[in-house]
Amino acid sequence: KLIDNDVRFTIEAMSKNYVNTLPDVVTPIYLFEQYDNYKKFVMDNYDIDEDDISPYGFYKISKNVIVIRYVTWKGSILHEITHRFIRSDFTGAPSWFDEGFASLNEKATFKNGNLIGEFSYRIIPLRRAINENTYTGLKHLMETNDEVLYGKRTSYYYAQSRYLLMYLQEKGLLEKYYKTFRDSYNEDNTGIRQLEDVTGKSLKTLDSELLDYINSFKQ
Repeated sequence: KLIDNDVRFTIEAMSKNYVNTLPDVVTPIYLFEQYDNYKKFVMDNYDIDEDDISPYGFYKISKNVIVIRYVTWKGSILHEITHRFIRSDFTGAPSWFDEGFASLNEKATFKNGNLIGEFSYRIIPLRRAINENTYTGLKHLMETNDEVLYGKRTSYYYAQSRYLLMYLQEKGLLEKYYKTFRDSYNEDNTGIRQLEDVTGKSLKTLDSELLDYINSFKQ
């Protein structure tokens, strides 16, 4: 039941609220309860080194397949299906946006036909960065390349992008931002100009408001 809901809710939320171009082929989803079985399947079927295997799952674009080590609290199914829909609809989406959106949906409640992001412990790297004075702003995030995004601070970037999109969702602006960014991607492929246009605020102001938003959580 939980698995069925994860799949159905994500498909409904993405198809009804965000994407124009739906996936044109079926994407199989393989689910494993035990990590050893999951790892063996991945290494037997896909060109992924053992050290590079995600402990919870992945969407393999070149093979059009989603493979999940199912953990009820993790939200990996919602995360990976979100990637699949963004891939079909917004093919040029930068990784910071793609990962932020998937991370937002992985911890969300389905309400009125949409997934509404909730507090997630992905916030921990953000709090650590704030406390250690290593927090970097939105310009750095939105101009970050894949080598940096998926490098040593990957958990930080995932968290920052997630909470930016959750902030927009609470303001009722996430759907508009997604569509504006997608439709005008060639005008600014970082998403900065679109973010400022949709919110009516400068990036400097948004940086300050996002920090306040992050610090507002007391969990």
